Amino acid sequence: MILAILVLLALAEGYRRTRHRIRAVRPRLRPEWRALRADWMASARGVAGWEWALLAAATALAIVLRLRDLGQPIRYDEAATWLDYASKPLALAMSDYRFPNNHLFHTLLVHVVSSLFGDAPAVLRIPAFVAGVALVPLTWAVARATQSRTAAPVAALLVATSASLVLYSTNARGYTIVCCLTMAIVLLAARQLERDNPAGWLAIAVLGALGTWTIPIMLYPLAGVALWLWAEARTGEAVLDGRAMRARIGWTVATMAALTALVYLPVIARSGIALVVGNRFVRPQSRSSFFAELPAFYGDLWGDWTRGWPVWLAALVAAGVVAALFMRRAGRWRVPVFGAALVAATLLLLVNGRIPYLRVWLFLLPLLLVAAAGGLAHAAERVGGAAGGAARSGTLIAGCVAVAIGGATGLIHSDVVRRAEDTGTLRDGASIAALLARSAGPRDRVIASAPSDVPLVYHLQRLRLAHDPLRASPDSAPRLWVVVNDAAGQRLPALLGAAEVMTIDFAPPRLVARFPEARVFALDRERPGCALDRARCR
Repeated sequence: MILAILVLLALAEGYRRTRHRIRAVRPRLRPEWRALRADWMASARGVAGWEWALLAAATALAIVLRLRDLGQPIRYDEAATWLDYASKPLALAMSDYRFPNNHLFHTLLVHVVSSLFGDAPAVLRIPAFVAGVALVPLTWAVARATQSRTAAPVAALLVATSASLVLYSTNARGYTIVCCLTMAIVLLAARQLERDNPAGWLAIAVLGALGTWTIPIMLYPLAGVALWLWAEARTGEAVLDGRAMRARIGWTVATMAALTALVYLPVIARSGIALVVGNRFVRPQSRSSFFAELPAFYGDLWGDWTRGWPVWLAALVAAGVVAALFMRRAGRWRVPVFGAALVAATLLLLVNGRIPYLRVWLFLLPLLLVAAAGGLAHAAERVGGAAGGAARSGTLIAGCVAVAIGGATGLIHSDVVRRAEDTGTLRDGASIAALLARSAGPRDRVIASAPSDVPLVYHLQRLRLAHDPLRASPDSAPRLWVVVNDAAGQRLPALLGAAEVMTIDFAPPRLVARFPEARVFALDRERPGCALDRARCR
C-alpha cells in the first residue's frame, strides 16, 4: 500500500512538472484525432474491391480454422487463469499477481464474458479467439502500409493458417491480445513516419500501456517499434529527423509508463512490484547456461513458427524473409520492421539473461509473416516485371490459393494444435473427472500432479462436486485414486512418492480405467492409518 501511495505521488509530481506542456498539446488533440480518422477513411476508400475480397476470404478462413479447435480440452495455464483469477471477484482478480500467469487485461475480459455466458472452455477463450481473428485484418493493414498491396493478402493468409497463432487464439491466455496491440502500434507508427500527429503518439501510448497491462512482455515489441522509428528517422525518409524522433519517442514512453503505473496500482498496493518485475520466470540464469541454450532457442523458435505447415510453405516463408531483409527496397521503408523488432528483442534477451518460453516471442510471428509476404511479392515483381496486369493478378491469386490450401490442409491433417503440449495438457481431463465424480467417495483422495491437477480441479468444479478430492489428506482417505498422464511421461511410483503415500497401508494399485493418453489407478486402504487410529502412531 505504501508503495502504491508513493507511485501516486510520483505521478502527481510528474504531472505538476509537465502540466504546461500537456495543456499546450490538449487543444490540438481533437482536430488531430479528426485528421487521424480522416486518413484512415481515405486509406480505406483507396482499397480496391479485389483486396477486400481477398481479406474477407482470409478472415473467413481464420474463423473456420480457429472455431475448429475452440472447444479443445482445457490446458493447465488457462484452467489456472480461470480458477485463480478470472472466477474471483473483480477487485481480487485485478490485484492478485502471485504468479505472472495473471494476464490482467485478458483476465478482465474473461471475467466479463464468463459472467455472461458461463465457464465452458470455449467461452473462456472468446477474448483470445476474437484477438486471434482480428489479427488477420490487422496484419493485412500492416503489410499494406509497410510492404505493398500485393503482399497484404499473402500475409493475412499466412497468419490465418499459422498453427501457433491458431493455438493461442484457442487458448485462454493473453498472447494474441499482445500480438494485436503490437500490430496496431506498428500501423500507427508507420503513419507517424509520414505525418507527425500528437493524437497518433497518444494512441500508441494508450495501446502500449494496455499491452503491458496484459503481459509485461509487451516491452519486447515496444522496444522494437521504438528502434524502427528511430532508425527510419535516421535514414532521412521520415518527416522527423533523428533528434526530433527521439524526443517524440521519449514523451510517448513517459506517457505510456504513467498509464501503466496507473493500471498496475491495484497490483502494487496488494502484491508489490517485485512479483511483476522480479519473479522467477524473468530472473537471470547463469551466463554459461544462457549462452549454451541460446542457439537452440532460435532453432526451436523457427520450428514453433512453422509447425503444421508443409515443408515447401516453410521454405517459401524463409525465402521471403531473407528477401525482405537483404533485397534493396523490398518494402515501403528502408528499415524492415521485423528486422528492427528482432534486433531489439535479442538485445533485451541478452540484457535479461534468461531464455524465455517460445510463446513470449509470439508477437514477432505476424511481423515475420509480413516480411515474408513483402519479400516474396517484391521478388515476384522483379522476376515478372514485364508481365501485364492480368498476368500479375493471376499470379497473386494463384499464390494466395496455394498458401491457403497448403497452410490449412497441413494444419488440419497434422492436428498440430490439439496435439501441442504448450502450457500443459490433460486431454482426457473431462472423462477422468466424470469417472471420479461417479466413483470417488467424499473422503477419497485423488493424486495428480502438473499438468494434470489444475485441469482436473476445473472439470470437477464444473461438475459441482461438493468436496475437493485433490486436497483430501491421504492419511484419512479410505481409497486413493491416482491419475497418470501418459502423454506427459508420468509414472505411477513417482506420483505416489511425490505425494508421500505410505504404500504399505494400501493394497497394490489396480487399474480402474484406461484413456487414450492417461490411466487411473485405485489403491484401497488395508491398515487404518494415523488419521483413523491415532494410537498406532504414538
